[in-house]
Amino acid sequence: NDLSLIMSITLPLTIYMISTAKNAFVRILFSLVALTQFFAIFNTISRAGLLALCLVIFITLWESKRVSKIMKITMISVIAAGMLALIPYQLSKRSDQASLSGSDDSMQMRLKAWKAACIMVYHYPLFGVGDGNFSSNYKIYGEFLRRDKPTIETHNTVMHVAAESGL
Repeated sequence: NDLSLIMSITLPLTIYMISTAKNAFVRILFSLVALTQFFAIFNTISRAGLLALCLVIFITLWESKRVSKIMKITMISVIAAGMLALIPYQLSKRSDQASLSGSDDSMQMRLKAWKAACIMVYHYPLFGVGDGNFSSNYKIYGEFLRRDKPTIETHNTVMHVAAESGL
């Protein structure tokens, strides 16, 4: 998730560099970088990254002063249709499973990891459990949560830092 969000955050800068570069070689180079960022976001199979990518593209196009309003709407529609066609199979499968069963295994694992992180913060509020010690301490709290598989990440930077470093 973090990689896809970083790519989404830097994409407008790359687009800006494409639009302001005077040298054709530099424009081509930044176009390749933008294309790489676009496909890297898809390959992370991150729903948050895909949503961030959609927002970045929408806002970048909408705020562009060089493109007419009709052209903006057309471009946004074409890009949205293209993105829907390019959504990886695994991403659509994850969404379908979540909607059919009413739960998402990934989300359930994250909720349990967040709960363990909250318990760690409760027990070690000032200094946390120590840098890099979330996964080893999770095994202790994982048993408390009746968790079979150890989790390495909380998938939430704030909770992870709070658990390891304290408040």
